[in-house]
Amino acid sequence: MAIILSIDGGGIRGLIPALVLEEIEKRLNAKVKGLTTDFEYSALVQKAGAGLPPVPLARAFDLIAGTSTGGIIAAGLTCPKPGKDSVPAMTAADLVRLYETEGPEIFPPHIFRRIIGMVDESYSEKPLETKLKRYLGDGKLSQAHGAVLITAYDIEARRTVFMKGAGPRQHPKPRPYSDYYFRDAARGTSAAPTFFEPEPVTDLTKNEVRILIDGGVFNNDPAMSAYVEALKLGYPEEEIVIVSLGTGVANTSYEYDKVRSWGPLSWVSPLLDKPIISIMMQGQADVTGNHLKELLNDSGKEDRYIRLDPELKGKASDAMDNASPKNLKRLRSVAEELIKAESKTIDRIVGLIAANAQKLAGAPAT
Repeated sequence: MAIILSIDGGGIRGLIPALVLEEIEKRLNAKVKGLTTDFEYSALVQKAGAGLPPVPLARAFDLIAGTSTGGIIAAGLTCPKPGKDSVPAMTAADLVRLYETEGPEIFPPHIFRRIIGMVDESYSEKPLETKLKRYLGDGKLSQAHGAVLITAYDIEARRTVFMKGAGPRQHPKPRPYSDYYFRDAARGTSAAPTFFEPEPVTDLTKNEVRILIDGGVFNNDPAMSAYVEALKLGYPEEEIVIVSLGTGVANTSYEYDKVRSWGPLSWVSPLLDKPIISIMMQGQADVTGNHLKELLNDSGKEDRYIRLDPELKGKASDAMDNASPKNLKRLRSVAEELIKAESKTIDRIVGLIAANAQKLAGAPAT
């Protein structure tokens, strides 16, 4: 079996999938013990000391894919830890703290922010880059603790970019990849137009610079790309399970009487939370979900496409940059409600991971 994790873009709303992953992490740690062969869980814990989960999510999933904020999560879970590269850089709990404590520094409130956003990027990229450097250091995708896929778009070459690392696990059909620094991949995938400047990122293998913007412009939900990558890695189609985590279904409705007179500026206006960007991201995610349901959720069999994406309407802002304390609290509440409502689904995910680990490691799951 191949269990694939996919995480959507959505800016500060990445707190939602981070909290879901924290719950998966907690339940998995309670369930699986003593696996020391392929995953080397015990060795990792001994080297890292207290605080590292016995089952790092980078090793629990066969591939982790992410776009934009989801790409940052994927990088955090799979990048080697600066100064201690035998363990992953971040746990899901670390990522939750990143969103809740440092999100307001990445998306600071400013009285003129929306006006500035009419003529320039809304935010400086410096706080984000500082944090990516701190948490991801000089780690490269070639050093990833697990297979990873991070999306972006090259605006000079006008091509999609898939930054990948194979991880230490032996795949049926290993594939060579171009190499990137994790911090650059994370910065490139999250360079959302109108929010942050594009990012020059060096392909370390080809020694070429790519000018990248947010992968959400074409692939805000990377689950289909992750599915294709799993097939290319040699996993049999019938053994692939996709766990897809959204950042909340956008809740803003655009009524005909209001939008029929809009021109170009209105569709991208920060005063209206840039509606065309939100619509395009949500639309792509809907298409991906519908296609994967058709492909993987056969009637009469257990679903192999598992989607967790809560409604935000009436609960939290769907703006990607609303990092106010009030909205962060609301996003956490949305995630907690989702975890409670989908507790059985989360238990199933944990059970699938544990069974897969048991099979690969030859050790019992408890």
